[in-house]
Amino acid sequence: MADRRLQVFHTVARMLSFTKAAEALDMTQPAVTFQVRQLEEQHGVRLFDRSHNRIGLTEAGERVFQYAERIFNLYGEMEHAIREVTGNVAGTLKIGVSNLCGSYRLPKILSDFQQQYPEVHVQLKMIPTQSVLTMVENSFVDVGVTESRLDMGKFKVQQIGDEELVLVKPANLFRSSDTLNAIHDWISYPWIFPEESDFAGRQLFAQLLKSQGKDIKQIKIVMELGCIEAIKGAVQVGRGVSILPRKAVQNEVNQGLLVAEPFPEPLMRSISLIFKEQKYPLPMIDELVMYAKEGFADSSTSVSHKAIVSPHTEEGQSSAAI
Repeated sequence: MADRRLQVFHTVARMLSFTKAAEALDMTQPAVTFQVRQLEEQHGVRLFDRSHNRIGLTEAGERVFQYAERIFNLYGEMEHAIREVTGNVAGTLKIGVSNLCGSYRLPKILSDFQQQYPEVHVQLKMIPTQSVLTMVENSFVDVGVTESRLDMGKFKVQQIGDEELVLVKPANLFRSSDTLNAIHDWISYPWIFPEESDFAGRQLFAQLLKSQGKDIKQIKIVMELGCIEAIKGAVQVGRGVSILPRKAVQNEVNQGLLVAEPFPEPLMRSISLIFKEQKYPLPMIDELVMYAKEGFADSSTSVSHKAIVSPHTEEGQSSAAI
């Protein structure tokens, strides 16, 4: 890869923000500033104008940015040429995914993928949902895993599967036959939501409430947490109920730690792989799309068609479906 300082400069120049560049590069802002300052000192010029809380490129910065673009484009051409000569599906594949969007499925999918293509080195970055598009757009990851409902007009999108979102309850406070499907239960019981406001479950639940003449603002949200494991733990100890993907809680339901049930109207979200249209596309991306689609298909069964009995279900009681 080209000089790290040039890569950092190129990122700041594209985003015109040290803060956003630091987030995209998974660096601290002081580290980003240090790399840019080193590049400036190396060439004895100022690359950015910093005034009135805004930054812009100097004339020298514009020149350096133009050359940086050419350098990184040439680097991409070189990698493509090497792949054409070898004919191998090989190299580093960087994937960005939110913890709330498929990370619980990816380990099995990526394991199968790497068994078939051992020369592919996968780097998985866990990032906030709202950063996935930025990371793909700025080539910090090759592929993003996200929800299809987001505006992705700039990207190539491959939908890999749908998954049902279910109501998750603490098993020690609810029997499998207890239901919270009545609207007054939804309003009265404490809820734990992912902290990301663009999580599809929040939007879909809001639409369901609206169809029942209620507003999601009437829901008592007691906690907002940043990862699925934390949400499951909080529900398990009785802090409230939540909405999570069925696949994400399947193990806990099987162990009798959580109870899950579908909503009266199934809440479905679509998961997609997104990537940029490239002059020299990575062949490994096409292979990953195929494995991801197969992985979702193999692990997706409708919660409305089959019930799994929790170990805590008493004989004769109906079990929670998951």
